[in-house]
Amino acid sequence: FLDTSHANQSSLPSSKKYAALSIDVGGVVMLLTISKMLMVRVVDAKCLLDGAAGAIVAFSNCEMSNAGTNLASLSTMRDTFMVSIQPTGSEAKVTYVWHLKGKDEGKKGWLPSTSWSLARLGEGRACLYTLARGWGNEIQFLQSVNNEFIQAETFEVPVQYGTVVMALEWLQSSTLAILNEEYEFCVLDVVSMTMVEKISMKGLQLVWTSFSQSQHSFHSSFISKPVELRDGNSENLKRNALNENQTSLFLLGIKTLAIAKVQRWTQRVESLVSRGLWLQGLALALDQYELNGHRERNKMAEIILQYATSGNVGREEAGACIEFCLEIERTDVLFGTIYECFVNVGKHAEFLEVLEPYILNRLVAGMGPLVLKDFVEHYQSQGKILEVEECITHLDPATIRSDLDTLVKLSKKYSLWSALIYLFNTGLNDWESPIRILLKATNISSEVRVEMLLKAMDAVNTDDELWESQILSVVEQELPQNEAVTISSFRLEKRSIPGGVSKEMIGKVLTRLLIEGEQLRMVKVLNNCDICMYNVDEISTHLKAYGWNEALQTVYLNSLHAAINSGQSLQRIEHAYLQVISTCTDPVTFCHEQLSQSLDHSHLVREALRNAIVKSLKLLFRSSPDKACQLVSANEIITDATQLDDFPLLQYEYMKKREIQDHLLFIRLLAKLHPEQVYDYVSSNEGVYPLDETLHVCKKHNIKDATSYLLERTGDMDGALDTILECIDEMKNREHSFEHAVGVAIQMCERNSITNLDTDQSQKMWFRLLEKLILSSSSSESKDIGSDKDEPSIALRNVLHSMMVHVESKNILKLVRSKPFGVLKKTVKAMVDAKYLENNMLKMASRLIVHDMLHLVKAKHEKLNRSTTMTTVSTNSTGIVEENTTVIKKENEDSLLKEGLRRKSRKQTCWYTDWDEKLEFLGSTQLQLDPQF
Repeated sequence: FLDTSHANQSSLPSSKKYAALSIDVGGVVMLLTISKMLMVRVVDAKCLLDGAAGAIVAFSNCEMSNAGTNLASLSTMRDTFMVSIQPTGSEAKVTYVWHLKGKDEGKKGWLPSTSWSLARLGEGRACLYTLARGWGNEIQFLQSVNNEFIQAETFEVPVQYGTVVMALEWLQSSTLAILNEEYEFCVLDVVSMTMVEKISMKGLQLVWTSFSQSQHSFHSSFISKPVELRDGNSENLKRNALNENQTSLFLLGIKTLAIAKVQRWTQRVESLVSRGLWLQGLALALDQYELNGHRERNKMAEIILQYATSGNVGREEAGACIEFCLEIERTDVLFGTIYECFVNVGKHAEFLEVLEPYILNRLVAGMGPLVLKDFVEHYQSQGKILEVEECITHLDPATIRSDLDTLVKLSKKYSLWSALIYLFNTGLNDWESPIRILLKATNISSEVRVEMLLKAMDAVNTDDELWESQILSVVEQELPQNEAVTISSFRLEKRSIPGGVSKEMIGKVLTRLLIEGEQLRMVKVLNNCDICMYNVDEISTHLKAYGWNEALQTVYLNSLHAAINSGQSLQRIEHAYLQVISTCTDPVTFCHEQLSQSLDHSHLVREALRNAIVKSLKLLFRSSPDKACQLVSANEIITDATQLDDFPLLQYEYMKKREIQDHLLFIRLLAKLHPEQVYDYVSSNEGVYPLDETLHVCKKHNIKDATSYLLERTGDMDGALDTILECIDEMKNREHSFEHAVGVAIQMCERNSITNLDTDQSQKMWFRLLEKLILSSSSSESKDIGSDKDEPSIALRNVLHSMMVHVESKNILKLVRSKPFGVLKKTVKAMVDAKYLENNMLKMASRLIVHDMLHLVKAKHEKLNRSTTMTTVSTNSTGIVEENTTVIKKENEDSLLKEGLRRKSRKQTCWYTDWDEKLEFLGSTQLQLDPQF
């Protein structure tokens, strides 16, 4: 039951109303409003749920003091209904329906369980009224925000904490108690959504309600079936098996009532410590420290101090103390009171040995002076002086300054040069002192001195070139030559040091690198050295001898930059460009880059670059022809195409992209590079090239289609025809070339038929072409000609169709009857048939037109009274429609119209059965369609 007032009934005023929810076994939920009128209790009932949703298997209520309303959740096997109730019972309604869904949806073995509380789900979130619903292996959360309900996240219970949520209750705003099917209570922290504890409750024998053989509830039941207990007895239960009151959870067993309370984390730590479980207690304290946002640091320090003073300490305790203090960021406590505890029991050696890996991993960067002194003395006594050096290089400046003098003396005494450099650099920001100490040290080998000096110079945190120049000057003066050269070479690889190294020293460095075969190092040194510091000619000679092209290119580049920056002459800059281009692995790309940057240079530099590119064309073209063509064409390097006579491809690309001035030169290039394009060029550019010289070029390169065209232009028609027929004969095995040659021959015959007044000569050219194709069709080598002799090729058909316009039909028919041209018989026959078909279609169309016209005229004359003008339509012998207008009497109109219709519709049959007759009929006509149709 839900009592909204939560007060004693007798204490309520007589006018006060209060309400209750009544739930029966059928799932009917009634709102009972109870009031007192004239010393009589009056009960008003209102139905909220009619039982259609099923029996109510779980119930939970919530008093929302800040909202002025109360909430109740009523759960069936399908849904959870949220009921909002006014305190006076004046209004109650179902405000939200929360459907049961999840991974266990559809399972009937377990019932849902619910519990309300003001809870915070997640770190930093506000506390909201939250309903937790357990079902299957999931816990689902629903929150009320401004009288609206929002479904929050769903928590899936890990397998080790059970597979079914049997019951749940809120203990705090951040803690939820869960009972699983193994009678184990699990504690869920809803802020971090993690299980924190699990306790077995099997011995308590909790009371439970049975709905069926497989459905059980540990909450209030609203059914009429008896309750089955674990021992087999049955009785009706009307109370909850578990309920909460603030931080306590009441558990009703068959024989016992148990109370479980929520302990503070400090109480839980004390409980673990009292049982001697220190490590578990410290882990719990650190977890709580993380959850509380790193608060209560002093309390954490008290706990670790208590642990350090609890009894025997050793390596394990030292590791635990170090880890704990690092987590809570209290190294002052670690190297203060805790270290004293280890010293007092004589265990400081174990503490220091455990501390070493933390220093090396930079987890501990500082320590107190006493600890540092003991650390150095302990490792020194153990003969582990290198470990001391490594640890020193991982300390922070404050720790170093606390005992710098001792550390420096120790480093000098035991030759801990890395530690010495680190102490001066980090502790005092002094980079010069360790270098001077190393230069004057006597107890150091040559290799170690060079290594340490280079390390000291690398550690310098400054870009002051003057300072390093002075240091290198001192190195050159005070160290042996071998060491000085080594140091200078390594420093020159990393940075430019103007004036810091003498010209003599740079020469020795370059010589050393040549001897050692270090080309890459030499390139770095040359890039960081001014060109005036070494002899360009001498070093270039050596590099050429060694075949070091990359280093040689670097020298030439430096020389080029020096020539440009110093404003030297055109010839000197041009020579420098030629040197660089000759050594580049990709000279075309270099020229592209230089041209793009030339806008920033003077006109003199740009001219020198262009001259160098022109003189290097052979090298550029040999390196990359396509890129070289693009370079010359895109940047206007060449002013006259004749400058490229030695590079036909480059010359061709250059002329193609510009207006052609020398057409004969371009034809020569086409003849060499693209002979298939010569015919198109000469045929489309008449009059711009010398005819005789062009003909000579085409004959020289055996370009027969262009030769034929040019012979035709000179008037030698027989020679032109012989040349193109010869080309056809040569190209019969190449499909595309053969078709092109035939097309050229057809065009030549057509031009000759139009311009030549001698008809017989023009027709003979057609017949020679036709004969050549017929002879080619009989050859098995041709790919265009069909193997069937009765089936002419496509080329033959094209020639026939073209020659019909220019050759009389009778000549074609006579030719067809001759033996060599018999292969054309079928083709000509098909053309004749097509001609007759076209003629008959035209005649039929003419008759239809006449018929329609007669009907129109008749209709018109019917409207006339006595006489009219009638237009008669006739067709002359040429097939042209004529109109004749006469005036007739009305009574003779019908007879005249009928006679005219019979006359004009008379059939003129021209269908001959014999093919030879057809040929004779068409002997005087052209085998072509009249253009007007």
